[in-house]
Amino acid sequence: MKQSPLALPVCPYCSQRFHYKEVMRSKGQEDCQCPKCKQKFKVTLETPFSILIAVAVIAVLLVNVCLYIFIPDINFLYMAGVMLLGVITVILLLPLTIRYVKPENMKYSTRTTRFKK
Repeated sequence: MKQSPLALPVCPYCSQRFHYKEVMRSKGQEDCQCPKCKQKFKVTLETPFSILIAVAVIAVLLVNVCLYIFIPDINFLYMAGVMLLGVITVILLLPLTIRYVKPENMKYSTRTTRFKK
């Protein structure tokens, strides 16, 4: 089942929707279990949206550089605040890039939680 981009994941077996907190808890794990159907599945990170997060980090850095160039006497706390806001945004977007897939549908590395479809 194809999921829309930047959406919370669903169970690959029963299409059970997961809440934001449940996805945050599963993001560091390799395997999870659906509370509804009790099936086990793999936790993956969508590569294109991982790149989107990297672009967001670079954008925050560029905003800080532009602030420094156009307002040279800007307070460091403003720049730190912009950076903190960017980091919080990236952390909040991370669960939207996680997908749950059936183990038999993928080849995966035993060393990391990054999988190849």
